[in-house]
Amino acid sequence: MIDEAQTREIIRRVTERVLERLMAEGLFLPHQTGALVLVPNFVPETALLNKYLKDRFPSGVTCALPEDSAGLDPEVFTICTAQLDERQRLLSTLKFYEQIVLAMPSLQLLKRIANGEDNGFFEQLVLRAIMLEKKVMVVLDYQPPKFKRGTFFESVVNSITALKDMGVEIVSLVPMLRQADSGCELVTEDKILQAYLYGDRSVQCARGAIVTPLAKDKANELGVTIEG
Repeated sequence: MIDEAQTREIIRRVTERVLERLMAEGLFLPHQTGALVLVPNFVPETALLNKYLKDRFPSGVTCALPEDSAGLDPEVFTICTAQLDERQRLLSTLKFYEQIVLAMPSLQLLKRIANGEDNGFFEQLVLRAIMLEKKVMVVLDYQPPKFKRGTFFESVVNSITALKDMGVEIVSLVPMLRQADSGCELVTEDKILQAYLYGDRSVQCARGAIVTPLAKDKANELGVTIEG
């Protein structure tokens, strides 16, 4: 028996195929208002990335990843690039996205893009987006290092500088730091998420504090311990 999620997936795929055919025949051209987020590898700070994408693109985004799941918000529409037909579709519809976001790439991927190497699929997407004069953004999970001549960091700085020269916007997301709470009377889902974003892996609560069921679920999901 087909459940609701499977039904939505079938409808989505049928709709995509119809739109692709209409676009190929020049009968339909979508407005360039969407954002395509490329997630080429493991994301160490998924909560941080999810929050940033929601704040920056409140109308939603499309995420392209090499696997079916990368710990992203389950409400995010995703495309698995492991399938050849999905790769071809992304390349052909790239021109219809207003902005392309490369999320937390590896240092080697940054270097290859900066050098114009397009052997990999994600390299092709980013370089093609730049050639199409799209708004391209790279989201890092660290602050770019200062220039250190003759060290490993020299190549990192050179890669980031080259991307900026290509018109790419660089955004750095790092977990915020703060002093631990002495104890709270009410622990909510938002409290757990904020602790995770600040880099805390535990939440201190006062004796007899109320912990909501959603807070417990979010704590289990993110690996945050509720203490007190």
